[in-house]
Amino acid sequence: MLKLMFVIMKTVLVLTDFSKNALIAAETAAILAGKLHANLLLFHTDYSVPVNPFYPGIFQEADSNSWKLHCEAEMDKVKDHLRRFLSLIKTDQRKPTVSSTIAEGDLASHVADLEKSKNIEMIAMGAASGSKIDHVLLGSDTASVIEAARCPVLVVPATGSMTALDRVIFATNYSKSDIFAIEYLVELGKLFEYQLEVVHVSLYGSKDVDDNNEVMGFVKKLSEDIYPRVLFQHIKGKHLSHRLAQFYKEREADLLSMTHQPHSLLSRMIKEGTVRKSLAAQEFPMLIFPPGMNKP
Repeated sequence: MLKLMFVIMKTVLVLTDFSKNALIAAETAAILAGKLHANLLLFHTDYSVPVNPFYPGIFQEADSNSWKLHCEAEMDKVKDHLRRFLSLIKTDQRKPTVSSTIAEGDLASHVADLEKSKNIEMIAMGAASGSKIDHVLLGSDTASVIEAARCPVLVVPATGSMTALDRVIFATNYSKSDIFAIEYLVELGKLFEYQLEVVHVSLYGSKDVDDNNEVMGFVKKLSEDIYPRVLFQHIKGKHLSHRLAQFYKEREADLLSMTHQPHSLLSRMIKEGTVRKSLAAQEFPMLIFPPGMNKP
């Protein structure tokens, strides 16, 4: 199924609000798209009806064509930048084409529609300015996209762009949904030739009540069969998110990945309540596997 996915799905969807953060995410997506044999589709939407000042203290609804022309002009700047960016990348891979579309309305609804019609392999977006990586967990736009998506969502902070993809960390508490995500990362690793480290994170003194023997057996066998390309690690800490961020830095990783399911490590960290404090100072890209991804 995964091999078919890489053959059929040919688009990386890049969500942009024309900010610097979004542009960095778009550059990261451009680097990945070449290896994925995918093209780039830039997308922008606006929730609200734009308004223009008419007289002091009085506002008049803006002409929708003016809004559209403004967005198209901004989108052209992004496309031109990415084309120049791609021209500077030395690679034997086919370089992706860059197209765009704009719309009005709810972001999550448009993402769901685009996934159905455009064969989306991955979604890329920038983290909100000022909120750093905790935006992945707490930001409303990011959360809505992750809930709506049926493919991995890459969230890139302003200072967390990837220039290489040599080491990927997948954090797990052995939720059953992690098997699908790990299989996906293994297939992706065949394209990028990165080292995948599957990391089980647990609290000091924890009896690991959520451990799933099926998942544990799968991970351990995988690490034995594909070593050293796939490694298995087990780390403990007082706070899950803090220990994981520390491990990420120690390993000089390029990407942190997790599933987002009711019993996943990501959900546990949210409930733990230490996410904002311990991850706010960390600025690294995250690849999130959404709830709907492994459903038929």
